[in-house]
Amino acid sequence: MFLLKLFYFLKGYVIIDIMEEKGARLLTLCAEHGIRLWNVTPSSAYCSVRNWQMVSDICQNSGIAVTIAREVSFRKTLASGVGGLLAGGIVIIFFFIAAAGYVWEIEVNGCREEVAGEVLAVLEEQGLTVGVRKSSLPSGNALRDSIIYNIDGINWAWVYLDGTLARVEVSYKLPHEPVITKGEPCNITAVRDGVILSVSATSGRKTAAVGQTVSAGDILISGAMPGGTLTAPYTVCAEGEVLAETVHTKSCSVPLVKTYTADTGEVFVRRAFRLFELEIPLGFNKSPDFEQYRVEKTTPPVGICTYRYIGTESITEQIPSETAVSEAAEALAEEIAHELTSGARKTDEQVRFVHSGAGFVNVTLTMNFIENIGIETPVQLWQTEELTNDKTD
Repeated sequence: MFLLKLFYFLKGYVIIDIMEEKGARLLTLCAEHGIRLWNVTPSSAYCSVRNWQMVSDICQNSGIAVTIAREVSFRKTLASGVGGLLAGGIVIIFFFIAAAGYVWEIEVNGCREEVAGEVLAVLEEQGLTVGVRKSSLPSGNALRDSIIYNIDGINWAWVYLDGTLARVEVSYKLPHEPVITKGEPCNITAVRDGVILSVSATSGRKTAAVGQTVSAGDILISGAMPGGTLTAPYTVCAEGEVLAETVHTKSCSVPLVKTYTADTGEVFVRRAFRLFELEIPLGFNKSPDFEQYRVEKTTPPVGICTYRYIGTESITEQIPSETAVSEAAEALAEEIAHELTSGARKTDEQVRFVHSGAGFVNVTLTMNFIENIGIETPVQLWQTEELTNDKTD
């Protein structure tokens, strides 16, 4: 049966629709003329392409209405397949050329799933969505800042455009190691220098005022409380938030030349038969003629392994000052981001650079933030001793 179907497919056949009341008469007439029909039903039948014209003539002379529902043949399938493959190939080529300029996937790494959702929402507000043209996106710095300063707990982020993938890398600000045990009397102390913008104390005694310049280690909200005429000084666990304007400055020196590796166009291919951990080389050449290369390999557990040795060379070229300064500022901003407390908000940024005489440029990045500079530290004995003479209620 299979061979018969294959034979008819290679020769070609048509599927014809017939009127139910005329089916028996059509079969009789075809039998009289030696025409074979198969897969006959009350409303359809199969007929070879070669015999179709004879069936059509019989139907016209006998007043039987038939139509071709579909033609099936190897020739037609091949023609349509080749045409379809050709058209499809052209479409695919143009699609990939055009698609390369768009973002088709966004990946967020370095955070929990729920935070990744927040990151995607922030980026969507900036215009980064699936299907967006890459050239229409804001700068990398703008995307980075939108993530850092809108999502608590993230102190560094960057968006890498790898082909059609937008890969977002983020990292959390690690919380300060606790220096007191829970419930132990404590102060709120400055973690870094700054100018106080606001002090909100829910427990403890304010020791810093708005507009005051404080240094790292200064007590901002004290856990040492004065007693009164009837009570001795006592201690509490200070709680509150102290917002301050802080300044972060980082500097570095970067060269005005860049060395990188580029392909030379030389390619050497080595193949081997692989059976799990065993490889048997195929051919005599076992190494490329060139010294510098990178390797692209395909190594299935069982089968033919292919190793492509692609020749490379080191190229050194001058870097425009603007590019060197921009890349250096980006790296310095990442360093500063790792120092910030959670929820810090940038208010200003300045980049200064000076050319040195040895082909380097010295870059200094200054960033201003508003951040909560308070951390918990233990109450010291001297704090209560200072209050022993305080007799105010």
